[in-house]
Amino acid sequence: MPGEYCELLARHRVITRYGNKSISLYLGDILDMPCDQWVFSAFQGDYQPKGSSPWVSVWERFVNKPKNSYHPKFYGEPNRVIGNDVVFSLPTEAIFNQDYPIIVLHLLGNEYWSQFDNNNLVLKRSYSDLLLSLKILSESGELGSVIGMPLLGSKFHGYSIEEALDAQKTFAEDALQTVPGLNEVIICAYSDKDAESVMKAYHNLMNDHSTILRNEVENWIIESMENMYDKINHQSDKSLGDDVIKGIRDLISMSKREKININDIAIQARSVLETWLNKSKLLSAKHTMERKIEQIVGETGRPNRSGSYLHSIRILGNTASHRLEAPYQLSPEDLVTIFMAVLGMLQLNQDMQHNRP
Repeated sequence: MPGEYCELLARHRVITRYGNKSISLYLGDILDMPCDQWVFSAFQGDYQPKGSSPWVSVWERFVNKPKNSYHPKFYGEPNRVIGNDVVFSLPTEAIFNQDYPIIVLHLLGNEYWSQFDNNNLVLKRSYSDLLLSLKILSESGELGSVIGMPLLGSKFHGYSIEEALDAQKTFAEDALQTVPGLNEVIICAYSDKDAESVMKAYHNLMNDHSTILRNEVENWIIESMENMYDKINHQSDKSLGDDVIKGIRDLISMSKREKININDIAIQARSVLETWLNKSKLLSAKHTMERKIEQIVGETGRPNRSGSYLHSIRILGNTASHRLEAPYQLSPEDLVTIFMAVLGMLQLNQDMQHNRP
């Protein structure tokens, strides 16, 4: 379950044959991320709670014993998922009261370090093994639908932030497209400084230049958004579902940052809309998002502008996701449109509750 120190930074949509999935960048403690399963790194089977590694947080959060209580195989017999020394799973379900084992990627000191004199090749081969391991774990029912990972490879492995994120993003895209049942990969930046570096690298990789300073946005845009925050929070009732409510809160948080990325906000708004539409029992799962919007507007009897609001989120989100091929780039004025559309979605949700027999 997500904790208090958990902030969505950006969501990258990945289109697959299994449907739309996502890579999410978060700020916070990896243990607080909204995921089913963790992927940690370790050095040659060393899972000791020392230094600044996640194993310290794991020990303090779940084990509640003196650190000198650790001994080899404390977490059980490590399982070589594909037979080599690169990826292991640890049977930690009982210790951590979880449904899935921890997955460990040995980036430092694995067999590829002695085979190749090329760090990038080592990283790619290691991620290739992790991808195969996820497929095997999925087949055996040992893989959750959402996995969480710290940014791997940037601090102790000699890669730049951008190199590490590029490799991890490529791995995540491949995993979401090929591993059944995997719906989201979370990449976590622990500190504000880490988050700033990760977001800069992410936007460079995406060739995204839509980041603007909030204090340079025209006053009427900021005032319009702020006037809608309270209305949105007031109308966000339990019938929306926890995922939608959290998505809306993340959306508001993203628009309050000192640096605002318009594309990230548009993509997040589309994700919120898609989650809300998918929860509706009135709609067929086989229909496109466009068809679902038309159907839900028809069911509620709302005027056409309600449908236009929802379509605007869909269109702006699609434009942001395909920014390089889009005929135009999003502008600060689109932020107002997005929040007006969210209010329209909330009104439709209320109408649906009133129309229930």
